[in-house]
Amino acid sequence: GSGGEVGGLGVAHAIVGGIFAVMAPLLVSYYGTVGLVGANAFCMLLRSIYSLHFAARYFKLSRNESTKSQSTLFDAIIKLGRRCLPHPEVSLAFILSFYITHLSNGKFYQNELLMAQKGLSSKQWIIAASSHVGVGVTCVVIIFLLAVRCEGQLRQDLRAVMREKKD
Repeated sequence: GSGGEVGGLGVAHAIVGGIFAVMAPLLVSYYGTVGLVGANAFCMLLRSIYSLHFAARYFKLSRNESTKSQSTLFDAIIKLGRRCLPHPEVSLAFILSFYITHLSNGKFYQNELLMAQKGLSSKQWIIAASSHVGVGVTCVVIIFLLAVRCEGQLRQDLRAVMREKKD
């Protein structure tokens, strides 16, 4: 993109920063910390919407130059959003990993309480902790392997970026 486009993005983010500078003190005076969080969330939403619009317009324009397609900006935003989300299998793996590590954490704390009541050794605590950490590491490895297998577009995009950096 041109310097003007990037400058426009900077101006938009500065305007949102100004909105935050006005909103935050007002909301904090009425709602305290919750008001600060609300002002921040609102401004983050504005930045995200504008950045998504900017990216969709950029990619729509760059594609139209080469393919002459007549897709709408909304179509470009939807396609960009789909490309940003992980593959359904990877998403499912994240959800299952959260559930499994949550169960493991509960079991670990149960074991910790039992050990405290019975006066069990630190060796048994280390075994229980290692088991919980092992569950987490296993989940990370499975998610990584699924991502590598399922996210073919990601692999292609990374290769293209690396080729462009070399040129």
